[in-house]
Amino acid sequence: MIKFVGLFKWLRWHRFPEIGLYWHIHHRQLFGWCYGYSERRKFIKEEKPASEHTRRLRLFRPVRGKLPDELIEAGRVLGQYRHSLGYAENFAHIANKYDKEIEALHKKECPNCPWDGDTIFPGEAIW
Repeated sequence: MIKFVGLFKWLRWHRFPEIGLYWHIHHRQLFGWCYGYSERRKFIKEEKPASEHTRRLRLFRPVRGKLPDELIEAGRVLGQYRHSLGYAENFAHIANKYDKEIEALHKKECPNCPWDGDTIFPGEAIW
């Protein structure tokens, strides 16, 4: 029984990739490139108000469905050169080209999501 408990704990903490495209990486961002899942999760728990933890962590999840290869590649490049404004602008430009596909996939992967096109906290004062 102890081995199974250890396995379940491992699965719970390792089911998401560390790096990749994630939904709601920030409260005012539908999706973005995550440089480190564990690091971001820890930041949310330590730096964000406790009243926001449940919603932020529930919605912060990897994009599972298929997105255009051009967008995935732009995300990978952004991940390598994340401090370069040019790569961030390129990623945003490419993402804008696939806006409808991204929104359709979001609707499928995040049912009952409070995202209103601007934030995951509609009607609330969040900074």
